[in-house]
Amino acid sequence: MKVLVIGAGGIIGQHMMTSVPDDTGVEAVFTRRRPDDLTTPLEITPSNFESEILPFLKELNPDVIVNLAGEASVDIVEKNPKEYDHINTVFPTLLAAWCDIHERHLIHVSTQAVYSGEDGPYRPETPINLQAPVNEYGRQKARADWVLQETFQNWTIIRPTFVMGIRPMPNFGRANPAETMLAGNQLSQVDDRKFSVAFAWDVAKVIWDQTVARTPKGTVLVGTTQSYSRYDLYRELTNKKANRLSSEGLDIAPRARDTTYGFSVCPTPVNQGFSRLRTDLVLREDDDMIHRARELAAFTKKNTTTCLGILRSGFHAVHAMVADSFRKKPINDDNDLLEWYKETESYLWELTVYHTDKGWNYSGMCEGIATKIKNEDPSQKVLVLGDGVGTLSIALANKGLNVTYHDLAGSKTSAFANARFSMRFGGLQTAMTPGWAPDLPQDMDTIISLDFMEHLTEVEAWVRAIYAALKPGGFFLAQNAFAIGSGPNGSIPCHLERNDRFEKDWAPLMEQVGFELNPGNWWRKK
Repeated sequence: MKVLVIGAGGIIGQHMMTSVPDDTGVEAVFTRRRPDDLTTPLEITPSNFESEILPFLKELNPDVIVNLAGEASVDIVEKNPKEYDHINTVFPTLLAAWCDIHERHLIHVSTQAVYSGEDGPYRPETPINLQAPVNEYGRQKARADWVLQETFQNWTIIRPTFVMGIRPMPNFGRANPAETMLAGNQLSQVDDRKFSVAFAWDVAKVIWDQTVARTPKGTVLVGTTQSYSRYDLYRELTNKKANRLSSEGLDIAPRARDTTYGFSVCPTPVNQGFSRLRTDLVLREDDDMIHRARELAAFTKKNTTTCLGILRSGFHAVHAMVADSFRKKPINDDNDLLEWYKETESYLWELTVYHTDKGWNYSGMCEGIATKIKNEDPSQKVLVLGDGVGTLSIALANKGLNVTYHDLAGSKTSAFANARFSMRFGGLQTAMTPGWAPDLPQDMDTIISLDFMEHLTEVEAWVRAIYAALKPGGFFLAQNAFAIGSGPNGSIPCHLERNDRFEKDWAPLMEQVGFELNPGNWWRKK
């Protein structure tokens, strides 16, 4: 089953990207307006449905379309409703028409803003009243819902209420209310508007369940049946008191007084949901293995639980995946070796486990390197050679340093690293090498190579290229693993036996090229 998820950059879409159901035959394609390394760019305008979107749908031919696209900021829509009427109202009906013509199914994600807030609690069978919404956003979404219900056949409306979650990809979309509340700097909160709460992962699960089931026409409400205000939520999340605010005159657009649901779907008990919100933020900030599993899920289109299971199998198990992948590839020459590095996915798992394992302390080493460079000269240009899934580059970028990531062009490993950079920063400078010959940017202040040189076919050529790429007085830090598990029968068969000699010849080579050794294994270009 091919599933197209349109508008996946928001909090619900991100959770859908990290929870694609396994063993259901789902092949998911995600789009968002801005180009990135995880999704397909798709712009939605009043004039491009026939010229761009219809050809895209024809080529992809999805079985199910999940529509998350829209402008959800109530105040932004209120200020300029005409600008957003197409994406909030017209676009869903065009998708519904396409689905009816091609006997496909549309899952349209709506909102509690379609209700007046005066006649709740609300249930799935509550009829849509086009006059009920109190703001332009609600009226636009209500018109779309009404047209779907009255005109088309192959649709499901998912109506989440106030959605709370921590973005797995912090560079995507707007900060969620849960994130801003947990930042702890919102000392005043509105207390005179009530609503139900939906957790982003629950909404994603309900959408996936409905996608797989392809349930006939119907409306599903997602959220608690308990009633909350922002003031209540702040207290639940932070265990702190806030100043009570009245909503009168506070916002550009009026808000409904009480949109609490009377019957809905909320798989996560409320207290567990609030606890997970707190935990998810910590996991993201600490770069925990669970957060890494979510990144891998978004990239590989596997479920987070599946990814986490692979990672938690331990270093030796995922390392065996790499060795097995290497030995299954017929490698007769250096070109075959290069192709293996490009096509293997096994490194994504091994490097992730290696970098998050407290015993190896790889992340701690990266943090130490980044701190040293930051303290000595935060303006210097740093090139990270063969950085794999990008952990050192991310540590340097987190310090605000001018870092360039390097690895093999066209490899799944470098593609995953670039996806991580998109999720975290919106991108990072890269210098990709197309083959075995070194091709490095010049005038670098520092070049770093961690567990990279032992994989290269021409170590001497790379050392000379590194020397040439550095400014006079620049530094090169190399952590090598020569003569460790090397050769096809070794524990690390992709460590080349031809490089074992550099276990002894490394220092002489460095001195011959023109480096001098400094404390901490930092080599300085004379």
